[in-house]
Amino acid sequence: LGDLDWGPVAGGYLGVVLLSLMLCGIGVLASALTKNQIVAFIVGLVGCAFFTLIDKMLYFFPPAVSRVLQYLGADYHFRSISKGLLDSRDVVYFLSFAFLTVFVTHVVNEERR
Repeated sequence: LGDLDWGPVAGGYLGVVLLSLMLCGIGVLASALTKNQIVAFIVGLVGCAFFTLIDKMLYFFPPAVSRVLQYLGADYHFRSISKGLLDSRDVVYFLSFAFLTVFVTHVVNEERR
C-alpha cells in the first residue's frame, strides 16, 4: 500500500534464479554419478540439503570452522541478494558452483563413453 522497493524484488528474483542454477547443477551431477534414479535422487537431495542448511548448524562448530561453513552455505549468499544488495562475491559463488557441477558432470559423462 505504497511504492514498491524494486531492489529487493529484483534481487529476490535474481537470487532464486542463481540458487536454482546451483541446485539443478547438484541434481544433474548426482544423476551423472549414479546409474539408479532413486540413488541419484537421494544423493541430490542430500547434496542440496547440505548446502542449503549448513549455515543453520554453525553453533556446533568452532568459530574458525563456522566462518568457512557459513561462506559455503547457499542461504548466506541468497539472503544478501534477496535484500537487494548485489555483491559480486554472491553472484560469483552461485555461478562458479553451477559451472563446476556442470563441468564435473561433463567430465563424468565423457569418462563413461
